[in-house]
Amino acid sequence: MAQFNRAVIFSGHMIDPPGRDKPRFPVECVQPVAASIRDQLMRWGTDARTLAVCGGAPGSDILFAEACLARGAHVRLLLPFSLEKFGRETFERTAPEWWWRFEALLPRCEVLCQPDVLGPVPYGETAYERNNLWILENVRSELPRDSTSALLVWDLQQTGDGPGGAADFAARAANLVREIVIINPTEFATR
Repeated sequence: MAQFNRAVIFSGHMIDPPGRDKPRFPVECVQPVAASIRDQLMRWGTDARTLAVCGGAPGSDILFAEACLARGAHVRLLLPFSLEKFGRETFERTAPEWWWRFEALLPRCEVLCQPDVLGPVPYGETAYERNNLWILENVRSELPRDSTSALLVWDLQQTGDGPGGAADFAARAANLVREIVIINPTEFATR
C-alpha cells in the first residue's frame, strides 16, 4: 500500500435531478464547481502522496474523484451500498453521462462497499450517515488530524435531504480535520 503524507476527504451534493423544487447543485454549475475543486486541490498541493476519500455519487463526488486522479492522488471510493444497488438507486434520476463517468473511475480507484467491509447498517442509522462516519474514520486510522483537510460542495443549508448529507459531514468533520473548505454551488447559479 502506498504511503501518504496527507489526506483530503470530501462530501458534496449530488447533481440536482430535473425539476428539483429548491436547486442545490444545478447542472449549469458543474463547470465552475469542477474548476473550484481543481483550484483547491492545487492550493493544497494534492499529488501522488495524497489519499483522497469520498463517496461516488453523481455530481460533486465524481468531480472530486476525477480532479484528484488528474493530480495523481490515490482515490478511495467508499460506497454506502453494493455496487449494483448503488448504481440502481443513486443514478436512477441523473443523466446517463454520470453513470459513464462513474464507471470510468472504477478501474482507476480503490473501491470499497460498506456492506462488504462493515456489515449491515445498525438499527437507527442510515447507510449515508454511516458512510460519512466511515470516510472520517477511514482516514483517521491512517493519518493524523493535522495532515487531513476536508472539501465540501455544500449550499450551506443545515436542513438537507436527511442524515448523511453534506451538512452532517461538515458537523462531524469540524474537530477531526486541519481545515474545511466549502464550495457553495448555488453561488454559480444563473439568476
